Formats: sequence, C-alpha cells, structure tokens
Amino acid sequence: MYRWVVVIAVSLAACRERHQPAEHAFAPTTVAPGPAAVAPVDASPPCLADGLGPLVAMGTYRRKCLDAGNCAIACTDGSGDACIAHAYTVQQERDSDAAQEWFVRACKLGVANGCTNVGAYFWTRDEASPADDACGKRLFELACNAGEAFACGMFGRVLAAEAETPEQQQAARRQLDSACTTYGAMSCRMYALHLEKGELGPSDPATVRALMVRACSTGDDAACGHEKAGETFD
Repeated sequence: MYRWVVVIAVSLAACRERHQPAEHAFAPTTVAPGPAAVAPVDASPPCLADGLGPLVAMGTYRRKCLDAGNCAIACTDGSGDACIAHAYTVQQERDSDAAQEWFVRACKLGVANGCTNVGAYFWTRDEASPADDACGKRLFELACNAGEAFACGMFGRVLAAEAETPEQQQAARRQLDSACTTYGAMSCRMYALHLEKGELGPSDPATVRALMVRACSTGDDAACGHEKAGETFD
C-alpha cells in the first residue's frame, strides 16, 4: 500500500488508530551446598535496531530491477533499494506480512525506509508486545535521524501516544511540529490528529485547519478537503 510519496510509503495503515517474560531456569548444584545457580535470563528479545550501521533516508527505486523482475535477486545480492522495490511489489500482490522480510533486509542493509516500515508493522499490530512497541519506537527514531520523513512523523505519534505528563506532551508536540515544518505532508496530518485528540495539550480548531491545509499543499492528498484530521484516519 503506497503512502503520500512512493519512496516513503509505509506498510500497513501506519497512520490508522491503534487500538512474555522468560521463565527462570534453575540448575541444581552438586559441588557445594548453597543456593541453586540461576541461568541468565534474556529480559527482552533482540530488536532490529540493535547494531544497525549508518542509515540513508531511502533507497532509490531500481527501475532496472523492476523492469527485469529480478529485484528479489538484487536484494539478496545486497542492494537495499532493490529490497524496498521488491517489498512494495510483494505488499501490493499479497499482503503486508509477506513483505516484512524484505523490509527487514532493507533495514539491515542501511535503508531507513525499510526500518520505518518494520517499525510501522510493529506499531499498528493490535497484538504487538511491549517489546515490539519499544523496538518500533527505536526504529522510528533512528530512521528519523537519517532524514526519513515518515519516520519523523511516526516517532512523534509514538511520543504522543505514550505521553502522560505535560513535559512528555510538549516533547511529542515539538517532534511533530518539527516533522511538519521540515517535511510537511502527512506529518502535518499526524500532528493535527493528536492535537484533536487532546494528547498534546491545549489546541484550537484554527491550528488544526492550518495543519491540514499545509498537509494538503505539501503532497498529502488525503488531507485535502478536510478540516479535521480524524475524518481521514481509519
């Protein structure tokens, strides 16, 4: 499913509304009396964000591999932008789940757009675990730091959804305001949505309308003709 700019499209409905601890293993000791030895416990599963190298904002779609129909091969051979191209092809032809392995590979190969897609997959799943949510947040932040526009908006959305104090609300507001100012388009509609929901402190309809106008004028067609962001989200 393509979003507001083809190369910044994010898997799933990344803008829609969202709605096990390991067991301790005890090993008995026969060497000397005393407490049983406790095996190390992995408190959380690995996150794709762990150990990532430098990221580039997005791959450039390899028209050649799309025309030749060999993007999967080029991806396997190490082209991150071919991984993105193939992932979107798979996503259109089948489903988002099937595309994830290719977005994961793109992310590992240093394409921030792949990382954003993986983060969105985690964040939009109703059954996502707290570890998934935390991993998705880290992926958004890393991709945003690389200049990936959609990731910057999504990072702001996560901050807004998590905010419990006025200070946290202001941090989320700053992030979304920066994303909207820098990139426009859907980041502005995300900002408007969280203002409407009251998750960022006081706001007014005029501010929301202005954000929707900016979103529309900078490439987010879904915002056009709407004064309220909530009307445009699933």
